[in-house]
Amino acid sequence: MGGEQGRTPNTIPSQKGVKWHDGAELTSDDVVFTYLTVTNPKVPTPYGSNYGPVEKVEAVDKHTVKVTYKEPYAPALESWGMGIIPRHILEGKDITAEGFNRSPVGTGPYTLKEWVTGQKIVLGER
Repeated sequence: MGGEQGRTPNTIPSQKGVKWHDGAELTSDDVVFTYLTVTNPKVPTPYGSNYGPVEKVEAVDKHTVKVTYKEPYAPALESWGMGIIPRHILEGKDITAEGFNRSPVGTGPYTLKEWVTGQKIVLGER
């Protein structure tokens, strides 16, 4: 971290080769899309206030995001520990709609196979 005209930039690299459950690659565009989504005042989320001191977020390349803060911000790294959402699936859609929330696409070793409200959730191997 260093100063940039009184501002504080952070560069966040991501692991290459990470795939969403549908096979698409997770990229820095997904990270930027997630940031823009959680800070959108039209999207009800508890995470937006975590990014108040952020001045700019940009994809430097396919696997690097640069975040510039208006001022030093101690919980910066912690605030970026949230889950990332898939831009290729959600861009232009209402992310608060039940469809995606009931059929999430992630990057982990398990996928959601079945969800019966109040009864069970069944996970399967990726």
